Amino acid sequence: KLLLGRQCVLDAKFPIKTGITCDIYTASFLGGEKVAKVFRLGMAEREYVESYSKRFMRIASLWYDFCSDYTLPFHGIGMEAFEGTEHFQLYMVSPLMKNFNAMTYLRKYRKNVGTRKNILRIITDAALGLQYLHNCRPYVAHSDMKGDNILTTDSGGAVLG
Repeated sequence: KLLLGRQCVLDAKFPIKTGITCDIYTASFLGGEKVAKVFRLGMAEREYVESYSKRFMRIASLWYDFCSDYTLPFHGIGMEAFEGTEHFQLYMVSPLMKNFNAMTYLRKYRKNVGTRKNILRIITDAALGLQYLHNCRPYVAHSDMKGDNILTTDSGGAVLG
C-alpha cells in the first residue's frame, strides 16, 4: 500500500531545500504538484542500511495511516537510483507546502499586518497535531519537534511533518 512504483517523478535536478539527512525536491505525482523527501544513505554498511530501512518503513507506515487536519498528508514511498548515483535512495511523497515551514514563513512575513494572529494559529495547529499524535494507539511521539518540521499551509495554518 505504501510503494508508489514509478508514479512519482522529480521535477528538478536540484533540491528546493536541503537538510542534514535528506533533500526535498519538487515532484509530480498523479498529475499534482508534490514534494519528494529523498533520504541520503550513501554507501553505508549493510547492517546500517537494513536497520535504517526498517525504521524508514515503520515511520512511513505510521504517517500513511494518520488521518488529521494537523498532520502532513502522506502519499507513499519510493525507492530508486537517482541520476548521478550508483545506489538506491528512499523517498517519501507529500503535498508541496508553498509556504514551507513555520520558520521560513515567519521570517518572510513577520513584519506584515496580521502576522501575530497567524503565529497563534500556527502554534495552535501544531499543538493540535501533537495532541492527535499523542492520542494515537499505539502511542506516537514526534521525534524531531521544531519549527522546521511545522509546515505552513496555503491558508496560513500548520501541519506537522
